[in-house]
Order: sequence, then structure tokens, then C-alpha cells
Amino acid sequence: MAEKKESIGAFWIKKSKKGMTFMSGVVEIDGKKTEVVVFKNDKGDNEKRPDYRMYESEPLEQDKPAATQDGFEDDVPF
Repeated sequence: MAEKKESIGAFWIKKSKKGMTFMSGVVEIDGKKTEVVVFKNDKGDNEKRPDYRMYESEPLEQDKPAATQDGFEDDVPF
């Protein structure tokens, strides 16, 4: 009987505000968890190109702290 392997990640299918379908998830390798997104590769029908591309996830603009003109980040309301 084959040894059961542990999962190294999980993905959820999501839809962007512009209607594009993609996958979002987490991959864990050697104890390091990395949030990733996966997009269908629509760059033509060449067999040498991958069907999907995975990228490290970046925070959405709304999740980033606001910066002042001089680049100093401040969440104090006055």
C-alpha cells in the first residue's frame, strides 16, 4: 500500500472585481507558509507554455497602511 502524503497547500477559486477567475491559497514547504495566487496562462496555445502561473500574493491596496507626503506612515487620527 502506498504511503499517504501530507498536503503542502490548499487553493480556493475566486473571482476578481473585473470578473477574472483565479485561485488563492497557501503553500507550505519546509515549515514556511507562503500565500500565493494562481492565474490561467492565456499567452497562446504553445505546448511549451504552462497552463497556469503561480505568484506570491501581495496585499491589496486597501490592506496597505496609508502614507503621508514624506513617506511616514501614521495611523494617529489627528
